[in-house]
Amino acid sequence: MKKIAFLLCCMSLFVVLTATAKDEEENTYRYELENLTDRTMADGQIMVKVWNYGKKEKITRQTCMRNAVHGVIFKGVSGGRASGLNKGHAALCPDGYSAHTDYFDNFFNSGDYMQFVELTNNGNIQPEDRIKISSKEYKIGMVCIINFNALRDRLQKDGVSKGLNSLF
Repeated sequence: MKKIAFLLCCMSLFVVLTATAKDEEENTYRYELENLTDRTMADGQIMVKVWNYGKKEKITRQTCMRNAVHGVIFKGVSGGRASGLNKGHAALCPDGYSAHTDYFDNFFNSGDYMQFVELTNNGNIQPEDRIKISSKEYKIGMVCIINFNALRDRLQKDGVSKGLNSLF
């Protein structure tokens, strides 16, 4: 009887640890941003290609959009492809995620970020945007349009990011 109870405890612990590891893997932010913005974009919007890394070839649209917004907020976006037309954008919250953990946990988990981003090409992945890095890892690219001005205004209104007025 003790052996059965011990086995049940071990199996339960294994299930809990496996589920926790899977949740942590899905919530990690492994990506790169490539600025595609040129002068044809609407005022206040930027176009980026977000390159996501993962074990599965099928990456959800929400993951791509979340990573694109996350990158604009915390990493910033370098200059665009068109030479000299776009100087890029600095990170909206250079203090990082840890400075406002509760706010950003709620912002990303509740889906609030979705109002500032949309996928181009209806979220379809082009063949050249699907790269197999190793036998266990893929690099998938999707193009997103981010309403940069609205996102910046929201973060400033919520007191997470400082505007230019704070310098004077």
